[in-house]
Order: sequence, then structure tokens, then C-alpha cells
Amino acid sequence: MLYSRIFDWIVRIVNDMQINMFEQMFINLTNEHIQLLFNCVMVETELEVYRQEDIKSIFHVPPSSQPCLDLFLAKKPQGIAFIIAEQA
Repeated sequence: MLYSRIFDWIVRIVNDMQINMFEQMFINLTNEHIQLLFNCVMVETELEVYRQEDIKSIFHVPPSSQPCLDLFLAKKPQGIAFIIAEQA
């Protein structure tokens, strides 16, 4: 009886983790997209201010997460999100 309860508990935990990991993946994907948009807007805004004030830019452009986003969201070839949607 004890082993059965422990086994059932482990199965519930693993199943919950799989659901949470799936949801977390899309939360992270959304956050990466928001961060990319923010970086693009802020970098361009700052660089424009530097140009207007004739300041030499030592501003480093942050690395882009666009390749990662494309891997998930690409329509052709199909990205991970579209493959997952087809499997559901």
C-alpha cells in the first residue's frame, strides 16, 4: 500500500512537471520576444540620440535572440511551436 501511494505521488509530480515545463517554455518564448522588441527600440532610440548630439557611440548592440525565436515560430520550415500544435 505504501509503495502504491509513493508511486502514484511520483506519477502526479512528473505529470505536473511536464505540463509546467511546457507552459514555462511558452512563457520564456514570450519573454524573449518582448526582450528582443525592447532591445531593438531602446538601442535605436539611444543611437539616434547619440547621432543627434554628435556623440561617438561606444554603445554595444546586445546579441539578438531572433534565431532562437525563428526556431520556435518559423512557418517554413515549420518551427517547434507549429510542430507541437500539429501533435496536439
